[in-house]
Amino acid sequence: MVASSCGAPSPVGVDLAPPAMQALRLKLPPGGNRLVQCLPLAYDSVTQVIGPEGGELNVGPHTLDVPPGALGDTVRITAVAPSDIVRWIRFKPEGLVFRQPASLSMSYKNCKTQGTRSPRIALVSDSMNVQEYLFSATDQWAKWVIGDLQHFSNYAVAW
Repeated sequence: MVASSCGAPSPVGVDLAPPAMQALRLKLPPGGNRLVQCLPLAYDSVTQVIGPEGGELNVGPHTLDVPPGALGDTVRITAVAPSDIVRWIRFKPEGLVFRQPASLSMSYKNCKTQGTRSPRIALVSDSMNVQEYLFSATDQWAKWVIGDLQHFSNYAVAW
């Protein structure tokens, strides 16, 4: 298992954000920290073991796809989707680093939209402050936003 803290390099010197992914991240706009407001969903928590062969984890309406080879060992993964007015997920073990990106699909059905503006997936702190936006693709018709995760933390749908 590969793990490290979100706040500091790992003991083996693995950078949580390779230069290629740093280039794909979007800068916070002035007055950022804008999380999408939604009708609350029921609380959901799922724990599943995923190994080097990859796998899929569903929590509430959201899906984490871990591709083959993204994990070097078998890992017990927990995803919590709280009942809240914003759509967010907490993943454990915190700081788990993927060898290649995992894909997170988050639903923003029953959320307030802003015209043609597309929501994105944001890495958020425990106090729900946006720390950075991930490069995200949006299906506005189906109300899904999809982003690539390099490591585990808290993620939310944001403007």
